[in-house]
Order: sequence, then C-alpha cells, then structure tokens
Amino acid sequence: QETASHLLSKVEMEWILEVATTGTGAEEPYDFTRLAWLGDAVVFFIAVTLECKEEGPLELRQRRAAALISNRCLAKVASSFGLERFLNTVPIAAKKEPPPMGQKVPADALEALLGALLLVGGLQSCFVFMSRLHWFHTEDGGDYCV
Repeated sequence: QETASHLLSKVEMEWILEVATTGTGAEEPYDFTRLAWLGDAVVFFIAVTLECKEEGPLELRQRRAAALISNRCLAKVASSFGLERFLNTVPIAAKKEPPPMGQKVPADALEALLGALLLVGGLQSCFVFMSRLHWFHTEDGGDYCV
C-alpha cells in the first residue's frame, strides 16, 4: 500500500485488493484469475533474476527457482502473513464455512496481489514486497520452500 498510495485513491486501492483476494468460488462478477496470471509471471521473473545472482551449477539454480515458484512455497509465504484471512472463496449468500483451501488458492491470491502491485507500482515494487517476505532468504531454501 505504501508504494501505490500516491498513484491511487483509497477506493481504487480497496477495489484492487478486493479483486486480488476474491477466488472463483465466490461467484462474484470478478475474481483474481487475471491478476494471478500476471503475478505468476512476476514471481517467475523475480525467482529467475535472484537465482542468476547465485553461485552453483545451473541445474541446481533451476531446481531452486522451480521450487520457489511452486504453489507449495507460495502458499507458505501467503500463510506467513495471514493472507487466508482476507480471501473471499464462497458466495456471501451461501452462509457456510469455506472449504479447506489447500495450497492453490493462497498461492494464486499471492500471485494476484503481485499482479495488482505490478500494475499500480511497477516491477520494483514487486521486488521490494517479495524481499520483505521470508521467501528467498534462506541459505538453500531448505526448511522453508525448497
């Protein structure tokens, strides 16, 4: 929000966040699918860029980048800052508990947030956001994502 606050009004920011956290099961006229697709490309680009800076055999760096962009890893990152609490995954009229999300929905929502951040704040904002999360900062990615 820090990055985009000078570009968008509060209403526009709230709308982008609402879209980025609305799953397809919510049956709203909008959902995070397109933003997640864009965010998926951002995550891939960031992972590959960071891996290019690392030492070691190319095959190892490719495996690590693939692990970092996996739904398993992205779901852990999303959980690390409580993203699931903000997700809208069932119709409001349904008045029932949402089904267990698994890894795909939180991972897609994180990608959607990155897609929205790319649109409002640029690629640098995405790098800053990801660098603030526990995502790439372990020695070998072990015990967290890889």
